[in-house]
Amino acid sequence: MPTYNGFTETVALLPGLPQTTTEAGWTQTAALISSTSVHVGAYIDGYCARRYAVPLNGATVATDAVPPLIRLIAIDLTAYRVFRAAFPRDSVSLNEWVDKYNEAKEELQLIRDGELDLTDTAGGYLAVRDVTTTVDGSHDSYAPVFQMDTSTGWRVDPDLLTNISDNR
Repeated sequence: MPTYNGFTETVALLPGLPQTTTEAGWTQTAALISSTSVHVGAYIDGYCARRYAVPLNGATVATDAVPPLIRLIAIDLTAYRVFRAAFPRDSVSLNEWVDKYNEAKEELQLIRDGELDLTDTAGGYLAVRDVTTTVDGSHDSYAPVFQMDTSTGWRVDPDLLTNISDNR
């Protein structure tokens, strides 16, 4: 699972984290940022997979291969989620990270919908996937047994018991 942002980039934006004042707290915060980065990477891939091959630009870790816009979005999403996990719910709605989270989601939607293109670090456009590609499967003509009738079509034959006894 790719991570599109690094630990140092994210923790630099969150100097107020109380968990970074001790060695044990620092380790705990590093683990939180690390796991959150993986979740954010999957979240970003979910939005971008419709148009681009994922992981984006072949990135498997936070490297220079990560498109700059994706790196910024990943940092904002990770910082928001870390901040949300580190502080009580009351203060989450009062900080700037909520706005950054909403902006990042809007940018991902623009990318998904084709209104915003991604570039690599050299400024070239990332190759867009062929959207006509479909996954072939053997399930196209398969009719599952339990969905052959509609739920409103279920009825019991009122003559069922009579028919059974007549057939004996």
